[in-house]
Amino acid sequence: MVLEIADPVPHAGKESVEPKSSEAPVGDENSTKAPLKHNPHIVYKVRYRNVISEQIVYTRESEGQIAIGSQGPEQLPVLELITDVHTNATLQDGQQLKDTPQSVVHVGKPSLKINSPAIINALQKVVVYYPGQNFSGDSISVSEPFAVLIHHESELASFREKYAPNNIQSQTEYCEREKNTYEHLAILQNFLKQRVGASIAAEKQRYKDGFATFDMLWLLLRPGTTVYGQNEYSASYNAYVLESVASSAAEDPTSSLVIEAWYLDFDGFRIGRRSLGARQKSFNGEKRISALEAFPCEYWEDKKTDTTVKGLRETLEERGKLFFELTSRRCMNYDGLTSSWPRNYVCA
Repeated sequence: MVLEIADPVPHAGKESVEPKSSEAPVGDENSTKAPLKHNPHIVYKVRYRNVISEQIVYTRESEGQIAIGSQGPEQLPVLELITDVHTNATLQDGQQLKDTPQSVVHVGKPSLKINSPAIINALQKVVVYYPGQNFSGDSISVSEPFAVLIHHESELASFREKYAPNNIQSQTEYCEREKNTYEHLAILQNFLKQRVGASIAAEKQRYKDGFATFDMLWLLLRPGTTVYGQNEYSASYNAYVLESVASSAAEDPTSSLVIEAWYLDFDGFRIGRRSLGARQKSFNGEKRISALEAFPCEYWEDKKTDTTVKGLRETLEERGKLFFELTSRRCMNYDGLTSSWPRNYVCA
């Protein structure tokens, strides 16, 4: 089952594509009171590409926010927020343009390029299951809204505390990839807080009442989460492991979400994973989480029966144990309906 990612950045010709950043650690009391300053560890980059050839015809870099259409440090920053803008402009004599192209056809979704070995090392240590996200190489890219980073926010915070100044004797205790872990993770935390923090806080408040919005469903559906979904042949619920969530149409926040999941099945010879796909149609406003095509187990509710969340889980676990026992070779008799459609009666 897949879900859609909301793009909080307005796609208008003159809209700002990046808020200013601060280096102050997330927990600092003065971080919200002090005026925001340009962060030399974060570079905001806008790349203008020809809409047909995809060649980069102009590049604009800044340590502060960049306005699409505005005029504008040769270093490798900790973070780079890159936005690709499609334009009708072309290269001049094989070289990039000296001035910002005036024609803007389309503004793409920003992508965060992480150059810090310390942050990459932290992600490699704390992320256990996240299909589709590559963590190898000297740098990695994560598209907005930076789902993998938000989904592992608490793990990264705990990992950062291990490298707090009061927890170490000296920097010589760490290898090259671990140096600057405390400082660089603080830069990442503050960037995420300023970029998507407000929308995440508002969505989590909705969860307390059992509701969610479509453009923030990516936050609810973390890969590796056990989710419930209705059986396509009956009204009963089954449990699945969420694999990925994505929009069915790139750059279209109103399109349906494609949800991919898997469960264990038996093919007559061995037990293995079987994939399952579903679509979550877009909706306006809020929707009860338990009414979604797939949702985390803790949000299950059934007002028609007295079955509790714990009760459903125990029922499925007991069924799973029986399923596993039946996969072993033995002679047995079955009297009842077949599991697949059409459900025929058999006695054998």
